[in-house]
Parts: sequence; structure tokens; C-alpha cells
Amino acid sequence: MTYCSSCGEKIVDPNAVYCGSCGASLKVSEKPKGKVENEPSKQKSINPLQSIVSIILFIGIFYFAWNWIFPSHEGPINVSPSAITFHTLDKYFGSGSNLTDLQKDLKWNDYEDRYVRWTGTVETVGTSFGDPYIGLKMKETTWSYDVHISFRDGYINRLTALNKGDKVTVIGKILRGGGFLISIHLVDGRLTN
Repeated sequence: MTYCSSCGEKIVDPNAVYCGSCGASLKVSEKPKGKVENEPSKQKSINPLQSIVSIILFIGIFYFAWNWIFPSHEGPINVSPSAITFHTLDKYFGSGSNLTDLQKDLKWNDYEDRYVRWTGTVETVGTSFGDPYIGLKMKETTWSYDVHISFRDGYINRLTALNKGDKVTVIGKILRGGGFLISIHLVDGRLTN
């Protein structure tokens, strides 16, 4: 059986010079064009070097993003905590704020990366991505907690001694403001009592 090499149509007349379907000059082949049967599929092989580079690049991006969002907790605090109170931040950025998002963005520059000293009631103690934290309740009406304070690993033993309901004073750097369901987040946390 022969087929047209241009359109793949079956050639009935063995003496034909032109294809009866497309009119192309006949160059006879044993298999129809585009109609390959039982031929093993050719899979694109994965280059191991590309895979390794992709994995390293992904890990690097994740590492730098993680450290940008959650800065290092190493080293002593070399600044005095500011006089910023929880209630001031809650007024501007909490669920009861009457500021627009744009006004909040502009106001945020006054508070971001400033250290504060706050006293509250322990609501929860845990770890998040391996970093220990405390959830402090600052208002009696709060359902869970108002402030999330991340600590360095060296604090885990001190934090395990805390119980729900304990009053503690912490120093930490303001990372982000609160909102309707999001607590205020402090990093570089230190217990002062």
C-alpha cells in the first residue's frame, strides 16, 4: 500500500503520477503522513542540570522572601522602645479604625520597624514555621489574641514556662498592623519579666 507524501491520502492507482486528492507530484512512501501507527512516542528528556538549578533558585527565593518577611531575631536590641501603645496602633489599624486603606498606608510609616514595650495576657504559646511565638490578649473583648510576637529560638525554654492567663511584658519590633481578623505582629521579641 502506498500513500501521497504531501497529504497522506491512499494511492489506489499504482501507476499514478499525481495525487488524486491534492494534485501533488507523487513521491511514494510506505506510511501516511501524520498517521503514524504503533511508533513509540518520543518523550522530552529532563535535563538534570536544569532541575538542580531550578530547585536551588526556588530555595534561594524562598529563603530571601522568608528573611524579608520575618527578619532575623539575632543580636541584642540596641534601641529603646518607643512610647507607641497598643491602643494607638489599634485605633489606626484595628477593626474599629475609620481610616481608609490609603490613609492607613501613609500612617503606617510612623510605626513600622519601631520597637515597643507592651504588657498583656498570654492567650497562646506555640511555634510557627519553627519560630516560637506568644499570642497576647490586650483587650478583654478580643476573641483570640491581639498581638502575635515572634521570638528567636533561644527563648523556647522560657516560653514553655508560660501559661494561658499569665501577665507578661514584651519588647518587640512592629512588623505589621492589625485589621479585622489579623493581629498586630511584632518580631525580635524579648520577655522583660
